[in-house]
Amino acid sequence: MNFSAPYILLLGFYGFMAWWYHASKSSKSHTWNVIACMVVTLLFWGFRGFIFYDWMSYYPLFQEINIKDISNSNIWSIEPGFALLMIACKITFNNFHFFVFICTTINCILLMRYIIKHVDSQGNETKEQVTKEQYDKEVEAAKEAGKKVTTKTKEQPKEEVKKDTTKKEQNDNIDPETGLAKVKHG
Repeated sequence: MNFSAPYILLLGFYGFMAWWYHASKSSKSHTWNVIACMVVTLLFWGFRGFIFYDWMSYYPLFQEINIKDISNSNIWSIEPGFALLMIACKITFNNFHFFVFICTTINCILLMRYIIKHVDSQGNETKEQVTKEQYDKEVEAAKEAGKKVTTKTKEQPKEEVKKDTTKKEQNDNIDPETGLAKVKHG
């Protein structure tokens, strides 16, 4: 139970923040709520230390990097971009926890950019609106490629409404017992 307490507190914090977000109507309050959640996420995961198992593969690599002789390092056995990030962090501040914090910061920024772009305030995934010009271009490209294209129009024929009926005539067509419209036979 001792090891799970920080995670339970974090989930409790997120639950409270979700309640506060939906209870408040102010967009300024929503902004501060999101900022607070991201800061707590960044601090919690950025300073996690030697938790989980991924540090077992990254920590020895980070310690092994010799900035004076990078070509002989085993660092190039991993992805080149990640290796460059690791080298830059080691040059900037020679501390593994700083490196983990930078990785977490990058992950949080990318996650927030995705959430802001693809999720609305209700948590539903949004779909990009396609303009008529974009739609027409896609249809033409599909036709040129020899694909069968079927289009459906959104316009439905409108029912005509009698405007010459009076309130009395409208009330006479309603059955007073059921409140439903009377059916005319014949």
